[in-house]
Amino acid sequence: PRGIVQAVFVLKQIRAGDANFLNVLFRQVSFEDVIAEPVSVRSGDRVWIWSHALFEVSRAWFYRIITALLAVPVSLLAGILFAVLSFVHIWYDSVLDIIILPFFQSIAKCCSGISVVLTRE
Repeated sequence: PRGIVQAVFVLKQIRAGDANFLNVLFRQVSFEDVIAEPVSVRSGDRVWIWSHALFEVSRAWFYRIITALLAVPVSLLAGILFAVLSFVHIWYDSVLDIIILPFFQSIAKCCSGISVVLTRE
């Protein structure tokens, strides 16, 4: 039975779009964990039902809105960063060998004839 329970859990995670189990901790938080009322002073059933519905709807819509606002800029910045890092990784040695190295070699040849003599008086 334990293997079947684990298999069902894995299938639910894959179906929920979380095949790598990245969001397991976030999905374990329920409405009762956020809006916790002690049993002795619990509000009416209608209030509880409507607050639960409002909580679920607002959670889903705020997630969608924030994702819509931030997903495009963050992915754009990540793409630019990846492109710059790829460019530097690929072209760094070539730029050094073609431009920088000959420049410093010519400066070294120009300065190689300079000699400094220190005398003590």
